[in-house]
Amino acid sequence: MDRAAAAATDTILVVQDNATSRRAMRATLEEAGYAVIEAATAAAAISAVGEHRPDLVVQDLQFADRDGVELADELRTRLGDTETPILCVSGFLSHSTHARARLRGFAHVFVKPVDPAQVVDVVRHHLARPRSASVPPPPSAPLELVEDENARLVQRAALREAELGVLAGVADALARNRPVDGVLGDVLAACLDMAGISNGALYVIRGDRLVLQHHIGFASDRLPALADLFGAHAVLTAIATSSEVVLVPSLAVPAERSAHLLAAAGVQALLLVPVRWSATSFGLMVLGAVAADLAGDDARAFASALGTQMGLALGLAQSFTRLAASEQRYRNLTEHANDAISILARDGTICEVNQRLCDMLGYPAAMLVGKHIGNFAVQGRDQVLADTYTQSVAAGGHQSPPVQIRRADGSIVLVEFSLTPVHVGGEQLVLAIGRDVTEQVGARAQLMTSDRMASVGTLAAGVAHEINNPLAAVLANLDFAMEHALALPAELAGARLGELRDSLADARSAADRVRQIVMDLRIFSRADEARRTAVDVKVVLESTLRMAWNEIRHRARLVTEYGDVPPVDATESRLGQVFLNLIVNAAQAIEEGDATHNELRVATSLDPRGRVIVEVSDSGPGMTPETVASLFVPFFTTKPVGIGTGLGLTICHRIVGDLGGEITVASAPGRGTTFRVALLPAVSMAARVMVGELPSVVAATRRGRVLVVDDDDLLAQALARSLRGQHDVEVHTSARTALDRLVAGSRYDVILCDLMMPDLTGPAFYDRLLAAVPEQAARVVFLSGGAFTAGSREFLERVPNERLDKPFELRVLRALVNARVR
Repeated sequence: MDRAAAAATDTILVVQDNATSRRAMRATLEEAGYAVIEAATAAAAISAVGEHRPDLVVQDLQFADRDGVELADELRTRLGDTETPILCVSGFLSHSTHARARLRGFAHVFVKPVDPAQVVDVVRHHLARPRSASVPPPPSAPLELVEDENARLVQRAALREAELGVLAGVADALARNRPVDGVLGDVLAACLDMAGISNGALYVIRGDRLVLQHHIGFASDRLPALADLFGAHAVLTAIATSSEVVLVPSLAVPAERSAHLLAAAGVQALLLVPVRWSATSFGLMVLGAVAADLAGDDARAFASALGTQMGLALGLAQSFTRLAASEQRYRNLTEHANDAISILARDGTICEVNQRLCDMLGYPAAMLVGKHIGNFAVQGRDQVLADTYTQSVAAGGHQSPPVQIRRADGSIVLVEFSLTPVHVGGEQLVLAIGRDVTEQVGARAQLMTSDRMASVGTLAAGVAHEINNPLAAVLANLDFAMEHALALPAELAGARLGELRDSLADARSAADRVRQIVMDLRIFSRADEARRTAVDVKVVLESTLRMAWNEIRHRARLVTEYGDVPPVDATESRLGQVFLNLIVNAAQAIEEGDATHNELRVATSLDPRGRVIVEVSDSGPGMTPETVASLFVPFFTTKPVGIGTGLGLTICHRIVGDLGGEITVASAPGRGTTFRVALLPAVSMAARVMVGELPSVVAATRRGRVLVVDDDDLLAQALARSLRGQHDVEVHTSARTALDRLVAGSRYDVILCDLMMPDLTGPAFYDRLLAAVPEQAARVVFLSGGAFTAGSREFLERVPNERLDKPFELRVLRALVNARVR
């Protein structure tokens, strides 16, 4: 028969539960020109013959859902004849199997592994014969040629193949990351088929009991007994935890118990096989046979090897399950950790990162892994980062100092790393746990800056106080001397009168410059004063420019353009801190040595929204857009290492923001830089007017009585000397003595009292005077040298009395006294 003719007339049904064997058989038959119908189960085969009547059937001897002999009988019944050839494929062939197969009408029995050429020859032989003729076996049929010894060799080969099948199935499961215990069902079926064993079951130890995991070949009515361990829980559990394969029936099991087990399983023999690996018991295999001989050494060796291989598979399954669970826990811990976690190679190459690190730096994991940590350093500091890492790892790992890391958007994050060298699989790695400390370090640095400002303020207040008293005395005496020098007739003083007057004027001018410097120190002496008032920005700018003049004069010409603007709602000290930072930065942006060709401009104006605008501009080199975008980021600085902290502009931004204002910057390379501060005008706030700003008053209409209370005798005498021309002045350097005089009945038109005194402070003097002689307390004018405590500030805010800040001009002092002596 040629191939075309065969394909047109002959259809073959292939019934095999092993997909690989089934596909191989189909390929062999289709290559020979036959039409092939596949069935993976006995039920599918029965259904197939109802739809397509085959000319020949090739089937396995064992199936999970039915015995192969029973399937052949059912197929003949469905076909309605006994002449359709049915060929059998078996993993093991003995004389008893041969006899059973021939007795039940199998036309031929193939022994695995099957020779494709032999299959085609036998199929052609049976399809070519007349259906009614008796069929002699083919000349090469192994049933007549294989002797007992050869059969045993075939059996051993089949058993070895079965063992290899177990290993292949386990290896495939591991390679595909499939659950190993699920694969064991397929492996068990293939092994039983190879070994010629019709029934099998696998039990797995769960807790302290055996649980049915897989079963093959047992009829459905046997399943309850199978699940119940055939009612022999104790016996099967004891065998499962042992190391010996037990044959039933044998002397190892009592006859009555053996009979019960065989009857419950519906087989003629059982092998009970412990599933073990190393010293661990994982379960029990039950192998049952209806016709095969299980008593031989080969069968027992096969069963033992199969139990060991399955134990290995289950052990690996549990190990991989634990490993997978451990890895999942690791993933959950790292991915949900608040800290950034990464694994680095010793050279600093990033091997693995968690999501927190990705979020912190703004990069996806794919852009981090494989890169060196130096790639994420701030420009110019890559070597610093690399050295910090190398030194930390070389020291055995420890907490690194905060390092600057560049984020994807160009901003800077300050990260503190805990570095720990670890060994994984013989590889030296570094576990790096990082924490974003930008806010903490920034807050700490700002606190340190505030502390420094407070210290400077305290120092400035102390200096101002110590200078103010002698300076006030100098000014008062100079004014007094100038008055009398001017009043001298020219004939009395001689030719040197003009020179004397000029020298006094120069001394007065120099002292006035000192007075102005001391007044400028007030900006810092009230650094801890948080109360917001109406502040004149021009006054604060002028004071700040004088403070920064030494930075400006060697670098640029100073140009001021003060437009008419109202007071702003602010804190004078904080506003001075902002202006000082901006002006010093602008000056330092210009190189020294060419002041005439460079300019630093300070201007004030109003914007369309009514906000007060202060602009600080320089003619320096300007900045790139990238630098401008990072100016207010904490720790960003363009200054050399050790010069700038990178916090000045950040603090300025925060101060202006807290005041409800806005700070912006405009810059371009080669075009200089302009910082623009927008501030809210003061609403229903009057700018503070100091007594020292009062206009001169005409001479007193009468002589008054003036009491001077000041612990500085030099200043007290200067005041007395300046006022005695118009008033009667009494001086006391002890507040207690002065208080005693008042309580005793002495009365004065004006009481000039120092605020800060050692034996009795000005506020204490006032409170006691108010309690004893309230009308005299109203006549007190406080003299302040600028060293304010919190209590002093609170006191001055609650009392209605005026105060005169030292150092003051003599005309202002006389105006104040004369205004009250009327």
